[in-house]
Amino acid sequence: MMRLFLTTLLTLILLVPSVFAADTYDNTINVRESETSVIVTGTISFTGAAEDNHYTQAIYIGDCNVQNCFIAAYTNNESGDDVNVFVEYSADRSTWKLSTQASGQILDDLNGGTLQADTVNVVAGAADVLFNSTIWMRLKHDGQSGNPEATTVTFFLKFTKTVPGGPMSRTQRIRNKI
Repeated sequence: MMRLFLTTLLTLILLVPSVFAADTYDNTINVRESETSVIVTGTISFTGAAEDNHYTQAIYIGDCNVQNCFIAAYTNNESGDDVNVFVEYSADRSTWKLSTQASGQILDDLNGGTLQADTVNVVAGAADVLFNSTIWMRLKHDGQSGNPEATTVTFFLKFTKTVPGGPMSRTQRIRNKI
């Protein structure tokens, strides 16, 4: 009887964290690139636990991290949607740091289909040092309390290349977390 109890307890200990695991990494993004700019688009779908965190794949920004980067995002037309968007930077794709401005938050309370737009690397008039000094970036979509399960976020990023040049291959521009 004790053995059955211990086996059941061990099984629960191992299963419970996976049931409540909230983070999803390497959400697929799309890239269109020209000689002068890079446009990244993506859709994040919150299902099940709508308070999850969803991270995009890593975006190489080493050739476009001097001039401003712009973001626009909106949710599907659900009342009560509430998703915050954060930006993180890395030099090696394994150690990620939140932006130095506004604790990394670039968009607040995406809801009801309303488009929000802003600069990624300048918050409240202050430039983000990490944008200019690292070569990888990703977005974190953070579902807030009360967020409906069927929330979908659509986002667009536009980077301007520092030195015009040919497009990189998708495998060079976009990578999964290490």
